[in-house]
Amino acid sequence: MRRIRETIITTLLVVIASVGMVDSAVAQFSGNNSQVRDIVRRIQTDTNTLRNSAQSAANRGNYRVNELNQLITNLDVATQQLSRALFGRRNTSTDARLVLDRAAQIDSFFANARIGTGIQRDWQTLRSDFDQLATAYNLSWQTSSSGYPGGYPGSNNSSLSDIQLRQLVQRIADR
Repeated sequence: MRRIRETIITTLLVVIASVGMVDSAVAQFSGNNSQVRDIVRRIQTDTNTLRNSAQSAANRGNYRVNELNQLITNLDVATQQLSRALFGRRNTSTDARLVLDRAAQIDSFFANARIGTGIQRDWQTLRSDFDQLATAYNLSWQTSSSGYPGGYPGSNNSSLSDIQLRQLVQRIADR
């Protein structure tokens, strides 16, 4: 009899713990599913616009556009993964974080590259979409709007990604 009682109590504790985990996952996600789907669709549309602008810049001979195209492709893959997770009704905060991380890489590229105003304008539109996505998931994302990779000069953030390091070397070489 005691063993049955222990089994029932253990089962109840597992059920209570799993309900608590579901509640915390739902609490992290503040918007409803259809609002986030709209944001993701807008990100996909605006990413295509950015890609087209990058292609136009490539046709004008901007040699740094190949790097931007790779970053856009990485963002596109992450956005598609988030979209699939949304339609599968799975917890998507990890996928949203990945999209925001990819967006931060592109933001760093724009902070360090000399690209035309049209493509900059397309990026600003996308940045506002990412701000909305971050708000929907109660996440933050690092932007390089200061123009310096890794933050402001003199900050303690000394680790640069490969892309940021290449961009820094290219800026130094250009100057």
